[in-house]
Formats: sequence, C-alpha cells, structure tokens
Amino acid sequence: MRARVWFEPVTRGEEWYVGAPGFEPRLRGFTRTVEADGLGRFELILPADKDRYRIWAQALDDPSWVATQVLGSADDGFGEVVLELAPREGLRGRITDGGGVPRVPVQLWAHSGRGLGTWSRSFTTEEDGSFSLFDLPEGPFELTILEMPSREELLWMRVDPNSLDLGTIDCTDLRARRARLVGRFADPGEDEGGVEAVDRTRRHRVPVELSGGFFDVTLPAGDWALVRRYGDTLLDLFEVADLRPGEVRDLGELRSDRPATVRLRFLDPTAREPDAFRIVRTAFRGKKRMFLPVAEVPAAGDRDLTLAPGRYVVVREATRRRWALDLLPAELRLLDIE
Repeated sequence: MRARVWFEPVTRGEEWYVGAPGFEPRLRGFTRTVEADGLGRFELILPADKDRYRIWAQALDDPSWVATQVLGSADDGFGEVVLELAPREGLRGRITDGGGVPRVPVQLWAHSGRGLGTWSRSFTTEEDGSFSLFDLPEGPFELTILEMPSREELLWMRVDPNSLDLGTIDCTDLRARRARLVGRFADPGEDEGGVEAVDRTRRHRVPVELSGGFFDVTLPAGDWALVRRYGDTLLDLFEVADLRPGEVRDLGELRSDRPATVRLRFLDPTAREPDAFRIVRTAFRGKKRMFLPVAEVPAAGDRDLTLAPGRYVVVREATRRRWALDLLPAELRLLDIE
C-alpha cells in the first residue's frame, strides 16, 4: 500500500501547521514529506533542533488508513521505524446551506490549543459539502469553520474524541445566530495598529475594517470588546455586552479619552534579569471578566507608561504579585514596586 509520510515536532508553546489529505505538510515554512515506495520503504531526514517528533503515515488510496508513532530524542538517532497502517475513525461531517444544498468551499481548522503536543490541521469541504480528517492526535480538540474566501468565522466548537461524526451542519442556522455591530470612531486618523473585535474568551479575533472611521462587522452572539491599539502601550477598549442573535447594535460615535500616565518605580535592589512586569487590560466584571495583554516591560529603574483610561492589572513575573489600577483620563499615577 503506497503512503505518504511526514513528521511534526512534539513541542511546547509553539504552533506547527500540518496539512490534511490533499495538502502538503508545512513546518516553519518548509516541507518535510516523502512518499513510500511500492514495498513501503521510505527515508525521512529530521532536523535535530527538537527533542521529540511524531511521525505519520497515511495511505494514498484510502486516507482512513493511518499510522503514527512518537519518536524519542533526536540525540539518540532515529534509525529504522516501522509504521503499521490500520483503518481508524476520523472526524466526519457535511456542511450545507439551507435545504440540504452543499456549502462549498468552506475551510475547517482543527487544532489542539496550546501546550504540550500543539498541533493544527487545515482542510476544506469536498464538492458535496462533506469533510473528513483522520490524522488526529489523541485527545479533545477545537474546530473552527470559516467562510471562503472571506475567512469569516461561522462556527467554533470543542470536539470530543469519542464523538467524531458531526453529522450535517446547517450554515443557514449558523448565520441566524449572528449579529451586526455598527458605529464610528471619532478619531480614525490616529489609528495605527488596526481595530479588531475580541470575544470574552479571547478564542475569536475578527478584524474590523474602517472606512472614514465607520465600521460594520458581523459577529457571533455573545460578549465582545472592540480593541484598538496605537503606540507601544496604548490600547483602547470598548465593551459590547450581551450581543444577541439577529441584533443590529449601533454603538454611535466612539471617542478615545485622553491617555493616563503610570510611573513605575522599582525599589527592589535584589532583582535580577529576566524579571519583568506584564501590563494587562481588563474588561467586563465578575464571571465574565476578560484579560488582554498590553505590554511587557523590564523591571529596572523608573519607567513611565502611557495607557488608555480603564482597568488594568500589573503583574511582576518573578514573584507573581499583582497590582490593580483603575486609571482616569489624563491621570498621573505613581506605583511603587517593592
């Protein structure tokens, strides 16, 4: 049985993008994939800059036949690896757009999230709207469905590895659960870093296009924040709570307040590198609380930070101690760190 073979590092805190059937695996911008010959033999050269690798094999004629194995340390050498292909259950489903009409093309992105063994797969629907994916590592994962070519997010879901048959997903119903957000920024000329809508869980980030300061963006229902970054530490945030399905919410004119200044005075002479402070912007309250990283600054000497008015948390990395700030427009705040 002819097969293609590829690898992905087992690493921590990095994203490695690997194609599903019909796509070339991509690792750090280059390809590491080979095709086994008629006798099943292959040779795959792996770089030695990672400790462990997961190697995959998938039948060319039937992608449901898959084999995988985690290799040991690259320092020990890999030698000969035997991979036994076997049929396995995979992620399956079909996407339609009302009346059972196939919705094509739609892009799907399966990913494990962060942590040990981070992985992701990107693939598209077939002509009949169906999709399948078999080269899935063990454990639960997240699935995002994107409209093409706009890449507008239609659905995000967490998938249980024991329930991989998703059946039929009706995009008409998904659109009915979305809402629109319209408004205008009063000072669009000051925008440098762009505007994005971020949901409260920070799983979803949607770019917001401005035209003369006006915006009109479609979002799933829920709690969102419009975030605009301009400058190194200046981050404006406008809360949008309880956006409901089918709602069109007009935020009117959004205007930035005069920024505040925070002077950090570091009074600990025993500190050593790489001690630093993390500045985090908070939004919403109670169980809905949301955290957005703003900047990280070294813990050395006095430092002035220009921040938009709002609620913040300052975290010292070395001790994990936190200081809460509620800044007013044009305020000058002194914060002594001992």
